[in-house]
Amino acid sequence: MTRYAIILLACFASASAWAADRAHSSVLIYSDTDHVQVISPTVSGSVDAGKATVTSVVSMDLISAASVDLVTAASPKGYSETRTQVDAGGRYAFGEGQNVDAGYHLSYEPDFLTHSVRVGGTRDVLARQVSLGINYGFSHSEIGRTHDTSFSRQRQTHDADFSLTRVLSPTAAADLAYGLSFVDGFQANAYRYVRLYAASEGLHQTSVAEQTPDTRFRQTLTARLRSRLLPSLFGLADYRFYADSWGMLAHTLTLRAAWSLGSDVWTLSAEARGHVQNAANFYRSRYVTFPMAPDFRTADKELGPMWTALGGTHLEWSPEISRFDALRFSLGADVLHMRYLDYAFLTSRTALLVSFDVTLEI
Repeated sequence: MTRYAIILLACFASASAWAADRAHSSVLIYSDTDHVQVISPTVSGSVDAGKATVTSVVSMDLISAASVDLVTAASPKGYSETRTQVDAGGRYAFGEGQNVDAGYHLSYEPDFLTHSVRVGGTRDVLARQVSLGINYGFSHSEIGRTHDTSFSRQRQTHDADFSLTRVLSPTAAADLAYGLSFVDGFQANAYRYVRLYAASEGLHQTSVAEQTPDTRFRQTLTARLRSRLLPSLFGLADYRFYADSWGMLAHTLTLRAAWSLGSDVWTLSAEARGHVQNAANFYRSRYVTFPMAPDFRTADKELGPMWTALGGTHLEWSPEISRFDALRFSLGADVLHMRYLDYAFLTSRTALLVSFDVTLEI
């Protein structure tokens, strides 16, 4: 029954996109040196009906993986699967900078199902020089295990974020946002096993299922500056700080620039991003505890100390066609390097991301 519901929602969203005032389609291809490949097609559309705007999005992730952590712990042969996601939402503008919006999100995999809802709004104050926003979201996930009908876990997530945007000048604006979330339920990987070592032995003695705390409280603080630096040059600087109750701290810095070329027909953009984090307080590269297993243990390299660096460029072409308000084609490529500072089976991996986008406004 669930699969039929997903198909119906996907058809509705796709039909809305084709009949929309604004339609967008894209394909993202991800491939890395750890034998993970993902192809992600997306189609979306929005319709304006006076003060109301309705949007819909359908996307799929076609995943093929035989990464080191799968081979060493969970699935020696790797796996292939498809993830389907459907979003539907709407916004109503009351006028003078007052908006409310709501949305629904569905994510489906053979062993994972998530339903999410969100509500929020924005309001302009101080002669529309300041915009205030607040959003709340709730999601419920059902986690299973392929070919094991007896395994069933649940997880709930509450998210809230608060934002403030200040107009600094006719060409610059600053954003400040604070987000917090509370996660309760199963947060480990149902397929991942953790190796236990004896102090006197080099090889692991046994493997036990991964186990992480059932609750996790996360906080983020983001500061952003946007500005037109020259008549045809736009810049953005974004810093994000992250902290959670598992002892993880992270810093992310993003710099982006866009140049308009040829009477705005061509736009060239470049982006650089750096990320650094410490480890969760229960993370160990080797658990030398055999024959005992610690209450919390993980083999997730993303919970260990690491840093990442991303750089890329995107080129957008917007030909002037009288019958359309706008038609844009975009081609982009990014290189992402991930360095794991305390993971026994992999020190780094590098990924190439290639994207193609088409946007139509009528």
